[in-house]
Amino acid sequence: MTRWVLRLNERLARGLGVVEQLLVSVVALLLVGFAALGLLNTVALVKDTLIGGGDYAVVIAEGIDAAFLTIILLELLHTVLSRGSLGQQVQEFLVIGITSAVRHGLTVAANVNGRTGAGARTSGLAASGGSARDVGVNLAVNAAGVLILVAALWLVRQHADAMADAHGEPPIGEKTAHDAA
Repeated sequence: MTRWVLRLNERLARGLGVVEQLLVSVVALLLVGFAALGLLNTVALVKDTLIGGGDYAVVIAEGIDAAFLTIILLELLHTVLSRGSLGQQVQEFLVIGITSAVRHGLTVAANVNGRTGAGARTSGLAASGGSARDVGVNLAVNAAGVLILVAALWLVRQHADAMADAHGEPPIGEKTAHDAA
């Protein structure tokens, strides 16, 4: 009976592994598609102004916002496909959070400066007609969030480097002679 249970567990583990790989592949394909659409959206946003002239400040703000969205999607794709340790995945998600928070701060700042058109996507208190104090609080909270995420990323990397030193491995980010070849 024990042998039968072991075989069942092995088959179940293999089956679940296949299902997991299939789901990861579907999510990866969706993220690739969304990133491609984001890149096309960025090109569509800036092409008319670049060809025919117009308000470059608006196009620059919208183009940077769309480009940041594409970068975030690509970072998510990298994180989904990575098979690294939990510590490595935590670092990747922190980078995504930092990038998203910076994007939000830039969007709020662009809205405050009146650099978005009437039909442009907007977010934050600035877009909803919030007062200057509300916008300032929004930006301060956003900056504090970025600072906390950067500090968390630094702490995670310090811990990973200490663990690598304890095991005689090179710190994260340093290549060995074998990796360089």
